[in-house]
Amino acid sequence: MNRFGLPGSKRYSGTPAPGLWPLLAPRSGAGHRDNPRPFPASLARADFPGPLRTRPYPAFGRTISGSIKICDAILESRIRNSEFGLLQLTTDHHQLTSSPNLGTLLEDLTWQQAEQVLRPDTVVVIPIGAASKEHGPHLKLSTDWLLAEYFKRELLKSADVVIAPTVNYHYYPAFIEYPGSISLRLETARDLMVDICRSLARYGPRKFYVLNTGLSTVRPVQHAADQLAAEGIEFRYSDILKLTAPIEPTVKQEEGGSHADEIETSMMLFIAPETVEMSKAVKDYHPSPTGGLTRSPTGQGSYSASGIFGDATLATRRKGEIVARAIVHGMLDEIEKLRSSH
Repeated sequence: MNRFGLPGSKRYSGTPAPGLWPLLAPRSGAGHRDNPRPFPASLARADFPGPLRTRPYPAFGRTISGSIKICDAILESRIRNSEFGLLQLTTDHHQLTSSPNLGTLLEDLTWQQAEQVLRPDTVVVIPIGAASKEHGPHLKLSTDWLLAEYFKRELLKSADVVIAPTVNYHYYPAFIEYPGSISLRLETARDLMVDICRSLARYGPRKFYVLNTGLSTVRPVQHAADQLAAEGIEFRYSDILKLTAPIEPTVKQEEGGSHADEIETSMMLFIAPETVEMSKAVKDYHPSPTGGLTRSPTGQGSYSASGIFGDATLATRRKGEIVARAIVHGMLDEIEKLRSSH
């Protein structure tokens, strides 16, 4: 039972914490399970020595046969030989377990149960994840939706929130040249978020957090936030680039990229490996000062025949695990800041 007495949403003891520290941490010193001091918010490159730093290395500065396996082997060996250990999911407030859930899925309730949980102090999470958007030849059109569902499940376990159904259409103009990709107009995407929040705010909630998995979606979501603020509704959202900034330099090898690339492919290898075809992964990185991707070498935007923007061949499951956990940590931290805001 959660705090509203609803079935299937149990909570553990302790007060909600500002976040987790699911990053790589030393076996001793700050961040170790036997040391109560908090782990630093960012992971310095010096704390992750060796070939995983971002400066060039003979075996890691370019794609060579076996380099990915070497990279993963170094990560694994560091964990095994105690140079690094995966930090337990602990904070000064409480210790998390893999189950049960602390949050509530709105879609699983009756309207009478919804009336109980949609209160003025409730934080409502609204996931956004495209169900049909190109992600290269190696990832499914549903990649963003799968990412949103994964993050939703993680927040459900660890945050005392009500989670609304995932919004699976939004603003993705950069991919319209690739068949199967669907994009709403910016105004439509903005109004969609405004209308969802207005509907739920009628029942009590005044704080909303968008679990945002896109980049172009930030624009309409920010416009929605500005509009809702005038109505006394607090509306915040995740920015994936900001959430991954502290941890990405420790694992990223590609020279650049942000779509269906090393990082996103790595996350999918961790979250849903059965959906990834690494034999079709390629490097396709031709940056342009104009936005969007184009299938034409003379088109407007960054040329990408594959739909990839980056180097997907460098992806590994271990990298994906590290980045995904860092994102969850960041989202939990942002949710607790929203909850405590006035």
